[in-house]
Amino acid sequence: MIMIGSARIDERGKASGGAPGDQKQTKKPDTIGEVSMQPFYVHSKGWYVLRAKDDIVGHTIAISMKRACNNKNIGYSQSDRYSLLNVEGGTKTKKKCNCDCSSLIRQCVKEATGNDIGECYTGNLADKLEKSGYFYQRIDYNKSTPIFNGDILITKVKGHTAAVVSGGRVRLKKNKEEE
Repeated sequence: MIMIGSARIDERGKASGGAPGDQKQTKKPDTIGEVSMQPFYVHSKGWYVLRAKDDIVGHTIAISMKRACNNKNIGYSQSDRYSLLNVEGGTKTKKKCNCDCSSLIRQCVKEATGNDIGECYTGNLADKLEKSGYFYQRIDYNKSTPIFNGDILITKVKGHTAAVVSGGRVRLKKNKEEE
């Protein structure tokens, strides 16, 4: 089963004003928290798929997202969406903070590449990722589109974003010695 991770909603079922940290997380792996994993689904607005050009970047995005989903210190709030970007440790933080779906993707990409793609939201995230040089051009998801761990999913119309954390195809190049 393909699993995706994202920042979804605060502890009160609202988009803004949530307390720092994930008040809904009760276990690991987290599938019910504010920032959590869930089985892959096709969003009602459709998905664009953005795939890292470098397999290690994609793999690291998946690891960072999974770590964020299982970190009880990371919660959801659009009004406090930058606190994850500003805490020590990023997705490994030990300090309570918040994010929203796009700022969480921004942090995961930063951890995978060492570079910040800059201010973004779901309406311009695909453009930002393409312009970063780390990703291939977006493709429209359909049922025959292969999904890889580390792929970033963005709704075709402003709305939501997530990253594939497990169950997708794995793209890790062999070392030259193994070829």
